[in-house]
Amino acid sequence: MKRDLTRRIVFESADRMMAPLIRILLAVGLSEQELAAICAHHYQLGRPRQRKPLKVVVRDMRYPDIITRWVTHPRYQDAGRPAVLNAYGRSPSFASLVRKTESSLSPPEVLKDWCRAKIIRKVGTQRVELLERFVPTRAGNEFDLQFLATMTSDFLRANEYNILHGKHRGRGLFQRLAHSYDVHPRVAHRFNSFAREQAALLLESIDDWLARHQMPAPRRTAKPTRLGLGIYVVNETVRAGRARRGR
Repeated sequence: MKRDLTRRIVFESADRMMAPLIRILLAVGLSEQELAAICAHHYQLGRPRQRKPLKVVVRDMRYPDIITRWVTHPRYQDAGRPAVLNAYGRSPSFASLVRKTESSLSPPEVLKDWCRAKIIRKVGTQRVELLERFVPTRAGNEFDLQFLATMTSDFLRANEYNILHGKHRGRGLFQRLAHSYDVHPRVAHRFNSFAREQAALLLESIDDWLARHQMPAPRRTAKPTRLGLGIYVVNETVRAGRARRGR
């Protein structure tokens, strides 16, 4: 059953990532045969005998929404930080947080799962503290393919819209990089810590802004659209490894 779910995640994620890219490539004249040749070439390159295969994490996609509410909603904050909550009882409590975010989830089951994953920890016997502002992946060969698909497809769909469907095609693109090629590899780890902290603060303020501008379901006057912003940090071990190979 889990294997079937994993295969479905892989297929759906691949479809989401490939669809906007294929539409852009078709628009610039790439033929189906040329696309197939590119795929066949890289498919063979991507299967060396010595490479260890990756495992796809199968996780509940509703968990990040609970964390977002905890770190952005004033009711679950203490001096601007995620509050230490009572595990059960009236709002604000961890149980009320889970029910308010996703009523179909069981607060005791989420509590047990999050303690095991070290997303939260118990303070005494009746309270819980948030340790992570994201749902972590612990194993070295596991990764969240659905998140990768969201990140990739969002980026490509934004470019697809701006390039192919905007009123002035290819104009109005907001593209910005903050980077430097003249940084010592030793500071990469500190950069990651700094970037994660600053990115978390920015994304939480955006989450809060978007939450305040949601259309109430009973009074929707237009078809809702999805808005968002993503920030992605390069793994410092990759940067350091490249720097060592370059010396």
